Amino acid sequence: MLKDETIRFLKRVPPFGQLPEQELGSLAEASRLEYYPRGARILSQDGPASQHLGLIRKGAVKVFMTDEAGQEIVIDYRNEAEHFGLLSLVSGDRSRTNVVAIEDTICYLLDRGTVLDLLKRHPFISEFFLKSFFVSFIDKTAQETRKHRQATGNGDQVLLATPVGRIIRKEPVTCPPDASIQEAARIMAQHRISSIVIADGEGRPQGIVTDRDLRDRVVAGGLATDLPVSRIMTAPLFTGHADEPCFEILLKMMHHRIHHILILAKDRLQGVVTNHDLMVLQGASPAVLVKEMERLDSVPGLATILPRLHKSAATLLREGTESRKVAGLVSELSERLLNRIVDLVEGELGPPPLPYTLCLFGEGARRELCLDLDVQLGIIVDDGGRPGALRAVAPYFHGLVASLNQSLHGCGIEAGQDRLPGRRVADLAGWKELAQRWIVAPDRFPLEPDLYDLRPIRGKAELAGSLRRFLVEQLLANPGLFRRLTELLAASPPPKGFVKDELVLADLRHEARLDLRSRVLAPLTGGVRLLALSQRLDVLATGRRLAALEMSGSCPQAAELGQAWGLALGLLLRHQLGQIEAGQPPDPVLVPSALDTLERKTLKHTFQLVAALHEAVLAPWRDGPPGRRR
Repeated sequence: MLKDETIRFLKRVPPFGQLPEQELGSLAEASRLEYYPRGARILSQDGPASQHLGLIRKGAVKVFMTDEAGQEIVIDYRNEAEHFGLLSLVSGDRSRTNVVAIEDTICYLLDRGTVLDLLKRHPFISEFFLKSFFVSFIDKTAQETRKHRQATGNGDQVLLATPVGRIIRKEPVTCPPDASIQEAARIMAQHRISSIVIADGEGRPQGIVTDRDLRDRVVAGGLATDLPVSRIMTAPLFTGHADEPCFEILLKMMHHRIHHILILAKDRLQGVVTNHDLMVLQGASPAVLVKEMERLDSVPGLATILPRLHKSAATLLREGTESRKVAGLVSELSERLLNRIVDLVEGELGPPPLPYTLCLFGEGARRELCLDLDVQLGIIVDDGGRPGALRAVAPYFHGLVASLNQSLHGCGIEAGQDRLPGRRVADLAGWKELAQRWIVAPDRFPLEPDLYDLRPIRGKAELAGSLRRFLVEQLLANPGLFRRLTELLAASPPPKGFVKDELVLADLRHEARLDLRSRVLAPLTGGVRLLALSQRLDVLATGRRLAALEMSGSCPQAAELGQAWGLALGLLLRHQLGQIEAGQPPDPVLVPSALDTLERKTLKHTFQLVAALHEAVLAPWRDGPPGRRR
């Protein structure tokens, strides 16, 4: 009976749960139970090495060091189904830390010989314990989860998992660049297709002509049909690979706003996929939502889009799609929704008296929106360099802001504040003046770090590009401003870990709730942003920033941080999906008791990674401003 109970416990403790049943039985027989009353010191700093690996059955321990002044430096809290004593057990010389029971604690103890034998015979256990388990263990867990979900999935998931090459049923139809427009149209009619690929003599695609090109460029444009078809073809081409999932192809089509994409297999043309092909494959696909948005002409109508957006994201999550890709889809659909809302608002107010650029900041700019759509908007008015031009038409833009915020709320995009504050509407000079105020009057104008992540979604991209370049140049040219941003980052350190069902903050206070956005994602993405800005890396998305930092060698733990960010983002998305399915509004706050052992373990490692990231950002400022940046 006791042996069976021990085996059940070991199955819950990573990585022992991966062992065969017989091995678990032997391990259970080799273990023994030990009781430590609250306050008992299990290991002492610089004392004898541990002779056992402790697996906590019930209770919790504190792992800490004592500095020369006798001050405690808390390293971690370990809870049920976690371990302690491994490092000193393997080294065999001394204990580097103190381990104290902070409540009555019962542990299973595995002796040194048993543990060393396990590490020798099972490389995956060694890999889990002695290296970071993010890349290996989490990926294996995700793969198993994905297999399970695919085996128990439903028809809605076909779109997500199917390689796009499998849905191509027809050989590609091509014609040479010197064929006439009339000949190309005749071939399209003969094959009853909506597009034709223009290929050279060796079959290499040069461009594409669609039925819309014939309608808009030939019929409406009055072009002669005996001209070469190359005159109206679209180039360069957007392509995908046959082994890419249909979801990836769909995202490309949505992002580039195209309706046809060429599919290559080993660099040879396999066929053409249209958005209609993907809509037929799955009736509730994101492509259908885009079509619906274009058709709907009222805010109440657009309000029906959000639940369907949630459904698309839910299908992806259940399929095991990477969290950053799910956030990318949510961001892409949200941009379409925002633009459609602006269309309706402008329809009511009339055309704007001055052109303007609508920008997203923060998560939206990085294409990392979650299901609560925490959008931050701003408007750059194009005054043509005429001072006072915006002041003369200010009433229109006041009305635009009020109507847009009301419509956003009507569509379910709200989080207790206006998504487009009136103070975020200015001409380019006004936006630049804001940045100058951060330098000359820092006490009166609080910094807004998310403004360094901005991206246009409507209007002239050059205006947004000019503003972002100015903001970054001002930041890098003013060490005091950069230092204030690092101080803001330091004011939001990651937590330490968990004690039972409570979160332990950096100042050792306990909280009964975990805000994944403010406690995990914001400290991580904020640290990555500052490190990327300090290296003059002109990228926005967190994943791309980490890849660039890894390539530059300026962040050795970039790959692990990427895994940690993906885990936390996925945890937030799944939490919000659960809230939506329970009829609750999505938010970023969960209770630690909702986390399983693996999620707690990986989150704790995430906290440690983010703390190291913050140290890398803050270290150059310890003794004054760093040297002149490259």
